[in-house]
Amino acid sequence: MTERLELELGRLYYMTKDQLIKELEAASLEREKLFKKREPIDVKIKSNYELIDRLKDKITALEVKEPKSLEEKIEYFLFEDGNVSSTRYKERDKFWNDFCGNLGLNHSGYYPFTKQIRLQVKLTYGSEESLKLHKDQIIKLLPFIKVDKDDYKVFGIFEHTLSRYCSYHFLVNEDKNEYTVKTHYGEEVNFPSLKVALKYIQKHHYYDGKDTEEE
Repeated sequence: MTERLELELGRLYYMTKDQLIKELEAASLEREKLFKKREPIDVKIKSNYELIDRLKDKITALEVKEPKSLEEKIEYFLFEDGNVSSTRYKERDKFWNDFCGNLGLNHSGYYPFTKQIRLQVKLTYGSEESLKLHKDQIIKLLPFIKVDKDDYKVFGIFEHTLSRYCSYHFLVNEDKNEYTVKTHYGEEVNFPSLKVALKYIQKHHYYDGKDTEEE
C-alpha cells in the first residue's frame, strides 16, 4: 500500500455515507479517464507483441531447417522458458514424440529453474521393452539435462493414478550415483542404480499395462 493511498483511506474514515458515494463517483470517473489515456499505448503494446511473435516464428522456422545432429536437436528442443514461439512449440512436440515413442518417456510442462522441458517416466507394467527404452533414453539424455538447485536432474513420474494422492519425481545425481523416487511431501526411496530404480517405478508407479482394480 502506497503512502498516498494510506492517507486517502485515513481521510475516508471520517466521511458520511453521502460523502463516500461522491468520492466513489469521482474515483470511478478518474479511472475511466485513465483507461482512455491508456488505450493508444495498449494498441501499440498489442502490435509489438504480434511483431515479436512473428519474428520468433520466422527465426524458429529458419533454425529448425539448419542441419543438426541428434545431440544438437536434443539440446535445442530441451529449452523452454514459457515464452517460445508457436512454431518452436509444434516442432518440439514432434521431435519428442518421435524420440520417445509410445513406450518411452513423456513430456509435459517445464522447469523454470533450469529452463528445460519436464520429461516424465511413463512405464508400462511388466514390459521389458518399456523398461529398456526408458533406461536407454534416460542415459542418452542425462548429459543434456541441467541440475536443479539441489544438484539433481529431475524427471516427473507419469503414473496410473494421475497424481490423485500425491505427485512423484525421479531424481538423478550421476556424480554421487544416486537414484531417488521422491514425493512432493518429501518422502524418499533410494536405489543403487538406474535400472533398479526404474524397475521399482514400473512395479509401483506404472502408467499402464495393469488393471488398477487388481491392487
